[in-house]
Amino acid sequence: MKLLLLGAHQVSNALAAAAVAHTLGMGTAEIADALSCAVATTGAAGCSCTSAATVSP
Repeated sequence: MKLLLLGAHQVSNALAAAAVAHTLGMGTAEIADALSCAVATTGAAGCSCTSAATVSP
């Protein structure tokens, strides 16, 4: 998968989000799809995705 987020720190953020999503029952493919379309926003909104899943910090 490819992250569209800039910055090396986003890798650890994505891994943390993936761990939480997995714990909550999301499948590997669903997690990868959600993270691959995540885009950064400013402020408290965090990261969002326009697919069926949303991953936020």
